[in-house]
Amino acid sequence: MALYGSQLLSSVNDSIVFVHNNSNEIGRMVRVHRGDRISIVLFKTITEEVLLQFALPIITSTDSPLAVKSGMVELMETEEVWKIPRSTITDLTFIIPLHEVESGLFHLAGACNTYFIRYKCTGDEIIHDYQYSMLQATVGEPLSHRIFKGFNPLSSSVKRLMYHHPEEHATRKTTRLPLSCDAFHYLWSKLCNNNNIILHRFEGTQRSTIYFDDLSMKSCSRINQVLTIRILSSGGLDLVRKLLGVGIGIGLGKPRPTKSHPMAALLHPLNYHV
Repeated sequence: MALYGSQLLSSVNDSIVFVHNNSNEIGRMVRVHRGDRISIVLFKTITEEVLLQFALPIITSTDSPLAVKSGMVELMETEEVWKIPRSTITDLTFIIPLHEVESGLFHLAGACNTYFIRYKCTGDEIIHDYQYSMLQATVGEPLSHRIFKGFNPLSSSVKRLMYHHPEEHATRKTTRLPLSCDAFHYLWSKLCNNNNIILHRFEGTQRSTIYFDDLSMKSCSRINQVLTIRILSSGGLDLVRKLLGVGIGIGLGKPRPTKSHPMAALLHPLNYHV
């Protein structure tokens, strides 16, 4: 993972996880130096002491249900700038402003390395409305933003497909979901060492037609490398939920509503079958 997602491709404004004194810290890359050094702005977890110190309001499940009920952790950007070796980076992370988490456009609630943020600390002052956005498009997006924008709609689409798929019902139906190369290879790197998931690589032939300005045409073919991911057990499903959010798989064990019983009640604990 470190070779693909962090050391080689992380850039300015990427949010990262790095190791410092045998503990994991979170920061945002702000500058790249010569050699193996980068500068990061440090994020710290919001604690009760910080809330009391700055007289900040707490987060409630009524006002912010997605952030609270999914167990997301709140961070605050500090003024501390550290210079660290790039080799200490272990992963990317997604830090989303609270109003975007609750906007209805965020679908990765409860995913690992996903946090929400409200404030940026500048000395003794607190600036509200954290300025960075994960949902808005920018001209030059860092890698973490591109992966987030691949995972976020993928999570929403997979939730809809799995919820409407009857329990223990086999099907050969294929659904095409768009996913960027960056997001797919990040997902591949996270799943490549798990026994509950099969990763397969093969070559497929794609035939296409080329049209010319003189109205002639030519048939040609090319070899494409195809990568597939198969989830074989509930353990693999749990791993996917850590990447795409806790909503993945919810509904697989529920009784399906029918015309005679439009509001099906949940009579037993959820059982996940993949």
